[in-house]
Amino acid sequence: MASEFTLYAFDRSEQLIATLSNQTGANLLSVVHSEQLNTLSVTLQYSGRLSLFSGYYLGFYDTDDFFQLFEIKRMEEVQNGDGMAVEVYAEHVVYELLSEMVVDFTLQNATADDVVDGILSGTRWTCNSSQNFGTHTVDLTYKNALSCLNQVQEMWGLCYRPRLILEDNRVTERHIELLPRLGADVNYRFEWGKNLLEVERVTDSRNIVTALYGRGKTLTLKQLDGQPSRGQRVDFGEVQWSKPGDPADKPLGQLWVGDEEAREAYGYGQGSEQKRHRFGSVTFDLEDPADVLQATWQALQEKKYPKVSYHLRAVELERIVPNGLRSIRLGDTVQVLDQGLLLYGMTEFTAQVVDLERDYLSPINTRITLSNQDVDLESILSQLGRQQDRMLEKESVWDDTALRNGPDAPVDTSRLEGSIDLLTNQLVASGAFQSVTPLEGKGILLENTDPSSSDYGALYLGPGFLAVASDQVDGEWRWRTFGTGRGFTADELVTGTLDAALVKTGRLQSVNGETWIDLASGSFAFGGDKLALSASGDLQVNGFLSAKAGEQEISVTADSYGMAAITFLQKGNELGSLFTDEDYKFYICSGQDMVLNVPTGYSLRLMVEDLFAPNGRRGYTGAIDVGDKRLSFSCGILYNVS
Repeated sequence: MASEFTLYAFDRSEQLIATLSNQTGANLLSVVHSEQLNTLSVTLQYSGRLSLFSGYYLGFYDTDDFFQLFEIKRMEEVQNGDGMAVEVYAEHVVYELLSEMVVDFTLQNATADDVVDGILSGTRWTCNSSQNFGTHTVDLTYKNALSCLNQVQEMWGLCYRPRLILEDNRVTERHIELLPRLGADVNYRFEWGKNLLEVERVTDSRNIVTALYGRGKTLTLKQLDGQPSRGQRVDFGEVQWSKPGDPADKPLGQLWVGDEEAREAYGYGQGSEQKRHRFGSVTFDLEDPADVLQATWQALQEKKYPKVSYHLRAVELERIVPNGLRSIRLGDTVQVLDQGLLLYGMTEFTAQVVDLERDYLSPINTRITLSNQDVDLESILSQLGRQQDRMLEKESVWDDTALRNGPDAPVDTSRLEGSIDLLTNQLVASGAFQSVTPLEGKGILLENTDPSSSDYGALYLGPGFLAVASDQVDGEWRWRTFGTGRGFTADELVTGTLDAALVKTGRLQSVNGETWIDLASGSFAFGGDKLALSASGDLQVNGFLSAKAGEQEISVTADSYGMAAITFLQKGNELGSLFTDEDYKFYICSGQDMVLNVPTGYSLRLMVEDLFAPNGRRGYTGAIDVGDKRLSFSCGILYNVS
């Protein structure tokens, strides 16, 4: 029997409401932690004493005695012979950083911990790092905090993991810990056919490439004929490699680097004809063309081999490894000897523990996945898959024979094979995609891996969602656009005409940044400072201002005297102007008699030292009516009151 395991339940305010134990009759049936995706699946027999809802939290202490906390995202209730069984799917609270935005953050020659401190500023998380990973320059704009952490991971070549501190049944600290890597190099040797017996091996050669195009950062804008500007990435065309000192021959002007041995082994061609390369592309956050070339070559050394994965259960691991499951961690690297891969020239290689589905109630059922290629543990596509996939298998949890044979039984996918094959053939025949791969239980992946093709990119069709990518990073598609029944999400939208009844967004901005509208605060600016409205309601206009109501019009502009003036017009005819000069003198100018009306009940007090007319004449000629009196002036001299 498994050792005692305690599951902590919290409400939406993260207040502890219950503790469940497999030793106290709490009816815990299954607790499985997928360490790669950092998700939790729990099955329990409902007793009526505890109510769980989406948005509640479940936590436990893991194998290394670190506290882990997960937010419930989905629940399924299944009626069985023993009552109601509840399946709970939850995600680690680190995913709350998907909802924290980094609006505009730039640091020059900064350390990784300084950058992470800035990314996490204003969130519930802090950075915990005592190691020196070097410096980089970062420029992060309108990205969620988790995406920014993934960018830091890529730029510095490090790993990060969340750490929580539980005190008095409350989470008091949340840290992001920066590490050189996950796991460690361990002295284990797995040999297919000898100590690897009850193990599933998957060999996937679909993504083998023998040559790679490599690109770096976007540094300049390139104007295409008749087309909008687009980013121009760094390439290594100006770098030359010539053996023997270099890893390969790469002539000047060539934008790709190839492996000749891989071309001979896996290239396209018949009989004795020269084999053609299988091309792919990679993108790095690098500025130096020589660095981009070196990084591309290193990526090619991994991608020229098929991806080999081994799936085994802990019962097999216990037989091979001292201390078995207790000594294996995510990220550990081991040695694999597999003569069955002689054809690929990779009989002995290093593999990594890329996934651990740790079963805390039945540790012997824990599943381990080894692979010779790294896995992006936090890729966006994995997150989508995680949200869409059903709960883990229910075998050995309860007798679900009736469920399997009932009206809600799973569809026999073998009936769909003909339709899938037809759809696959139609998609390939369209010419837009080089390959269409049905992924069992996950959907369909469509790819065009030729960077020179106008259709270069990938489309993933999953159950209830789709994802679109237009370029690759380290050989993995960079998924940037997603669609579900609830709508579409994209970090960049390129369109000609956008026709929509309602667009919800935070900020609209021109390409040069001089014109923008902040829909949240109601502020805007057009043409820099030509017209601007602040969030507090202050309006600034630089230039001509005109307001018109019917036949009446008022304008603010520079008049013929070079001073700012308020001009009154009717039917386009100027009635008069008001303006001041640098000596604080106030002028009234009109081409006809002016009448100054003071409403009944009000008085007019006119204090004059020297009236001055704009035409250069001293004094002022006219009349001012005050109440029932009229004051008449001639050349500034009052000569009559009537």
